[in-house]
Amino acid sequence: DFDASLYGGIYFTHDEMSATSSGSTFDETVIQSCAKSTGSYTTTEQCDNFGGIGYIVNYNFTSLHSSLLYQATADEALLRHYQNDSEYKITASVWPLPITQVEEKYTLASNSFSAWFLLVLSFPFIAGSFAIFIVSERESKAKHLQTVAGVQPNAYWLSTYCWDIMNYQIPLWTVIILMYLLDVQSFITNQRH
Repeated sequence: DFDASLYGGIYFTHDEMSATSSGSTFDETVIQSCAKSTGSYTTTEQCDNFGGIGYIVNYNFTSLHSSLLYQATADEALLRHYQNDSEYKITASVWPLPITQVEEKYTLASNSFSAWFLLVLSFPFIAGSFAIFIVSERESKAKHLQTVAGVQPNAYWLSTYCWDIMNYQIPLWTVIILMYLLDVQSFITNQRH
């Protein structure tokens, strides 16, 4: 079933009856190998713990919690089998560590860069849209008609400039108000991090 294996899978590699190519059981081979290489990490008595059933948990890296859940599922199945009781249950809990100050600053910087980039990219389009009026005026000869009617060129260009500034104020103040309403800290604070 694809839905069941979407986040990972459990593969049992051996059990207490598994045999190696030499004919001995897997448990005997593992315990003998451990006993031969005891050092500062294991003792001969601890080697018995390496026998038994082995399994591998493969999991999708996009759901990191799944490795713990699959291991709990495998351990619960083994516990129920060896205790011969289907009521045994293992409950898995994930308690992530709190976000550190370094991680928080990194996230803030990453989010700030994205917001800054989108703003820097969008505002030139607003200013560029003002050129449309100049081009359409050139085609319709409206400036020429106003000059013939007695409008001074300085008055014409000053009124055009004031109109462009007024039109620019709407998106400018909308963005500033949204920054404060949405509490975008990277744009509304004067503290350096």
